[in-house]
Amino acid sequence: GDIDPAQLTQALAKGARDAGGRIERFCSVVGIERDGDEWIVKTEKGDIRCEKVVNCGGYYAQRIGEMFKPWGGRTVPMVVMSHQYFLTEPIAELEAWTKEKGHKMPMIRDVDISYYLRQDKNGLNLGPYERNCKAHWVTPQDPMPEDFSFQLYPDDLDRLEFYIEDAMERLPALGTAGIGRNINGPIPYAPDGLPMVGPMPGVPNAFEAHSFTFGIAQGGGAGKVMAEWIMHGETELDMWAIDPRRYTDYAD
Repeated sequence: GDIDPAQLTQALAKGARDAGGRIERFCSVVGIERDGDEWIVKTEKGDIRCEKVVNCGGYYAQRIGEMFKPWGGRTVPMVVMSHQYFLTEPIAELEAWTKEKGHKMPMIRDVDISYYLRQDKNGLNLGPYERNCKAHWVTPQDPMPEDFSFQLYPDDLDRLEFYIEDAMERLPALGTAGIGRNINGPIPYAPDGLPMVGPMPGVPNAFEAHSFTFGIAQGGGAGKVMAEWIMHGETELDMWAIDPRRYTDYAD
């Protein structure tokens, strides 16, 4: 199945506010300081004092991680890749099938070729995990921008040709539709492709929750694990596979 990410985000935000949480939008972090047992998170809107802090910086997590180096932090081992998916124009046959059956077509996931194909309204959404992927913001000639909000990389459809051809063999209707929109945006990756969720290595009362590659699918479990770490200092299950401390100085 699938879910509307915008609606889910709003539902989660409402749940947080109903439980007493406060969300500050458009509030960039510019520095981190330590005062006794408290953290001072310095933002463009003022300082936030807290006992515990979590680096949930997404593709900016490495930059935020640098702010913790004076208190024992390290360079976060991650890199930003470009991830593309595209939406087709409406397909008449798919619209007719949906009306007849009363539901969407099942999602297709090819784990060998490495892509998913699912219905989006009356068209299709093809999203590959590319073999010839491209890293960004890793050289002085390609520096990380101060703000990349609501922006995308230029289209690079040639990289998707291999996946499009395979998907058309599985679902010929894909070959009859034009491309409505291509989305090419940043996605953070750790060296092993798994997220980092747990205590920040070497830093007291600091945690990490970033480098997710299946954001919505991993979101609920990540929230549970982070709550356990923060509230109880341990997790119900063995979460070493995604613990940030699994990387030592050999990774940067």
